[in-house]
Amino acid sequence: MSDSKGDEESVGYGKPPKQARFRPGQSGNPKGRPKTKSKSFASGILAELEQLVVVRENGRELKLTKRAVIVKTLVAKAMKGEVRALKEIKELLPQQFKHEGAALPGEDVSAEDVAALERFVERHLFSHTKTEPANSLASDETTKESGHDQ
Repeated sequence: MSDSKGDEESVGYGKPPKQARFRPGQSGNPKGRPKTKSKSFASGILAELEQLVVVRENGRELKLTKRAVIVKTLVAKAMKGEVRALKEIKELLPQQFKHEGAALPGEDVSAEDVAALERFVERHLFSHTKTEPANSLASDETTKESGHDQ
């Protein structure tokens, strides 16, 4: 009936010709499925921040990225005294606002330092108001009683 040679060379559904068949170890799709370019929300924002816009500054037109415009606006608001803008900058750049000699929350402060701080605050707080601290009033009364003026 049918010989073995005829079975190997038969062509039909599911039986491609021998020369068109994949070689052993070779894939049918060597490059693989194309990757979809799904953008995350963050990458979309980053791409938008890198776009150029024309800005008028001091009568000149400048091409700046949206990121640079946001930074300039934030710094300008902080310089005008807006507390929110300054707070935002401090949160974005905490290292820039660290005090070198400042005591850390875990460090102990000596009693001498506390007393010096209290004197400083008292002196500066009461220098701007009409009321004076209680101990300076007592010293003024003693000088008035003795008749000596300072």
